[in-house]
Amino acid sequence: MSEQEPPGQPTPEEAVQAVEGTEPVAEAATPVVEPEPVVEPIAAAPDPEPAPDPAVASPPADWPPADWPPSATGTADDRPEVGVGAAFAGGIVAAWLLKRLARRKHRRA
Repeated sequence: MSEQEPPGQPTPEEAVQAVEGTEPVAEAATPVVEPEPVVEPIAAAPDPEPAPDPAVASPPADWPPADWPPSATGTADDRPEVGVGAAFAGGIVAAWLLKRLARRKHRRA
């Protein structure tokens, strides 16, 4: 005795197709021929002017700035590296002078 499935229940093949999202493949009776797309000629655009070469382009009108090149008489506020260099050089000179004074003092004694 075979059991019949209750009405509204899918067969096992239909359930697998529903889960996998596939449809049964039917053989095509006649191949479908799509029409070829129509290609319309495009009007030629006028040639634009060539872009200027950035390596040859002239600098802006406000270049160089009025304070270019920077002056050597700038303060340490303008160029902090000058202040650091001056402090380093001053320390070397001070050490050299103290060393010479110390040698003199010990020679007289």
